Amino acid sequence: IPLSGFYTQLVSLHQNTGQLDSMRFYLAAIENLASKSQGKEGTTIQANYYSALGLSYKRLGNFKAAIPPLLKAAELAKIISTPEPAAGQYLNIGNTYMNIGAFGKALQYHLEALRLFEQAGNKKGQSFCYQGICEDFIELKNYSKALDYVKKALALKTELADKRGIGNAYSSMG
Repeated sequence: IPLSGFYTQLVSLHQNTGQLDSMRFYLAAIENLASKSQGKEGTTIQANYYSALGLSYKRLGNFKAAIPPLLKAAELAKIISTPEPAAGQYLNIGNTYMNIGAFGKALQYHLEALRLFEQAGNKKGQSFCYQGICEDFIELKNYSKALDYVKKALALKTELADKRGIGNAYSSMG
């Protein structure tokens, strides 16, 4: 794992334990690494920085501030890697749009994440996308489409033995 990836984990750890000064310290450390790196490595570090920054804003409840860095992280992830990292970023963006009530935008990003997770063959990612798409359609009051997607989520979550995910799917069915 590159140093920036390690710092990204420390950002999450310190934020989750309420140590916001330490969280900011490691965000600054990733940003500093990104400013000194070039090429593919530099792009990867920048993607880590923007992802950590966006997720930090999201966890702090500042959803609107989270979207621009998450979009930048997704753009960078598409440049440097296989579809899977970008898919995860799109899923985060969709979830963040859900948090601010922009359900049409959330659906757009959840569908793109699903497409990329399908391309990568990542069933767990697909199951999260199906669940998110279901929630989008529930909020958009399109219950028949929501039911179609929650059934897909439930089937994959059952195949993957994801007990928590199965519970979430049944909750959405309700």
